[in-house]
Amino acid sequence: MKNVFTTGKVTMDVVDELGSTNGGVNLEKGCFVMWQMVPDKWQIELVLGGQKVLAGSNGAIAWRHTPWLGVHAAKGPVRPLRRALQASSSSSPSLSM
Repeated sequence: MKNVFTTGKVTMDVVDELGSTNGGVNLEKGCFVMWQMVPDKWQIELVLGGQKVLAGSNGAIAWRHTPWLGVHAAKGPVRPLRRALQASSSSSPSLSM
């Protein structure tokens, strides 16, 4: 198998403070598409709360596009798919590569 992809729906519960007990009040719904191409190529698209996030790697260059950071591409070693989405804090979402 050389290529595999998956799609799905996402529901995120947004809270103002970490540890808040007001769960289920502010739900954001969205969807995602994720591709993994052998050996080191991947791409993920996530739409949530009216915002679209893209990230990918062709094995030599990794890129991302977010509404809050814009477009960025970086040369270097292969970045694994698991590193594509990492939140830096609860108040500021980020996409790390």
